[in-house]
Amino acid sequence: MQRAVAYAGGRRLTRAAAAAAAVADAAAADAVSTTVSTEALSAVSATAAVADIEDLAPSSKRRRRSGPSKSSASTVVHIKADPEALETSTPIVTGDRPGPRRRRGQDVVANHGEEGPSPSAPVKPDLADQKVPIAKRKLDAGDGVAFVPPADWREVYDGIKTFRASHVAPVDSVGCGSLGDRSQAPPVFRYQTLVALQLSSQTKDALTAAAIARLRANLAGGLTAAAVAAAPHAQLETLLRGVSFHSRKADYLARAAAICCDRYAGDIPPNLEGLLELPGVGPKMAHLAMQSAWQTTTGIGVDTHVHRISRRLGWARPRRLEDPEETRKQLESWLPVDRWAEINELLVGFGQTWCSAVAPKCSECPVKDRCPRIGVAKRHLKKQPEN
Repeated sequence: MQRAVAYAGGRRLTRAAAAAAAVADAAAADAVSTTVSTEALSAVSATAAVADIEDLAPSSKRRRRSGPSKSSASTVVHIKADPEALETSTPIVTGDRPGPRRRRGQDVVANHGEEGPSPSAPVKPDLADQKVPIAKRKLDAGDGVAFVPPADWREVYDGIKTFRASHVAPVDSVGCGSLGDRSQAPPVFRYQTLVALQLSSQTKDALTAAAIARLRANLAGGLTAAAVAAAPHAQLETLLRGVSFHSRKADYLARAAAICCDRYAGDIPPNLEGLLELPGVGPKMAHLAMQSAWQTTTGIGVDTHVHRISRRLGWARPRRLEDPEETRKQLESWLPVDRWAEINELLVGFGQTWCSAVAPKCSECPVKDRCPRIGVAKRHLKKQPEN
């Protein structure tokens, strides 16, 4: 039922007040009424034919952009305060344009652009009028990709590369690219490389290598797509214990292995699009699989180390800190293509041994004089060791 608003003496009356006024007027035998112009009556008739006041209200965007018109005056129509009419009548909105959208708990006033909140129902702020923080906006494809790196990025890159040449990290010996058995047939080697990448997510390289070894030793026929597709789920879960999210990854492995058997004869997809269709395979895994299994560079594999260090060095500035995909796009927008293949292993090893997430060794860093240390809290910095 639509809520009616009555006016008497230029003031808005509540339902109870209007009813009381009507009784008083009836007792005086002379009800107060105001002559309504022909134009106002036309507006009343047109408005009464509308089922919902929402149909007349402009969109929230238009309401925010335009306030009350200065050139056109609003028309307030005074109606006779009849209790029965107050129960059934439609609110009267007049003027040369429709009134504002009525929010829950609010009365609609005849003057367009004015709203009267109900005293019993607090008005909630219009979410459409609030600006959404950048960190919570959904990024569209290609949004925020262009990025200009620091002028000395080459010196920093070469400094880290020289440092990594003399400092061994776990990724150098048990990284995903080295866990496939090259003595097997190429399709088997490629599949094992993909499995290593699937298991590596949020898991240390040593634990991933141990799980790969268990799969090779305990699956009937070794670690092949056919063997994984035929293995019971409970067995896969047992063999993957120690790997983060081992139950979910067991499901991903089984479903991806079935696709590899049905569509690729036990091999893995030879392109990025096919890899991304496999369960549990995201952009990082797909780019690294193309690089390690097919020796084709299609993009930069951005894991947690590459994502973190790129931001610290000022090489990328994603608007959402948890979005490695924007970091990848920004890196690819300026980093020469001939460095795409090596940057993952370069920064992963640097992050494992030196530029860690907590308490990085900034005082001993080979590029400490050039690194802006973006996002590094002072309490996490290790002090310079005393001689």
